[in-house]
Amino acid sequence: RCTIFSEGDFARFEEDNPGLKLRLHFHPNDACASAVKNGLVDAAVVHGRIEKQGIECRRIASQRIHAAVSKADPLAHRDSLALADLNGRLVARPLDIRCAMSLLMERCAALGVRPRFAEAGIDIQSCIRFMQAGGIILVAGGSYLRTAPPCGLSIPFRREDRLCVP
Repeated sequence: RCTIFSEGDFARFEEDNPGLKLRLHFHPNDACASAVKNGLVDAAVVHGRIEKQGIECRRIASQRIHAAVSKADPLAHRDSLALADLNGRLVARPLDIRCAMSLLMERCAALGVRPRFAEAGIDIQSCIRFMQAGGIILVAGGSYLRTAPPCGLSIPFRREDRLCVP
């Protein structure tokens, strides 16, 4: 949701591999998988695992999940969150980080935590409106929701409740 990678994330790869030319495109996981499967691109960097016949996946890194909230949210003053803080709260259903949704559901069920999942738009304005309405958006690594909206901020989960996506 809201661009997890940026062009700068690939600068070191380009420096280390001067013979290779990267052309970067930013699309959801499913579109990336289809482009690889149909031979439109040689490779794609996605979050989670793509399970399509004819596609090989390799884990190259993991990113921690943070909770993006409005600055007016009661959780906004915290240094870190517990999964229990999601209980009864409106939480945007993860889009491109389906593996995080499975992990989140398992961990919440084990703790008896029941977030109220809802759909939220993928553009920045929809995300801001969702947070202003009291919603929490789970964001990975470099998502611009972690830094961009002047009305919001992101909070990491405490060590024992940390969620990571490959």
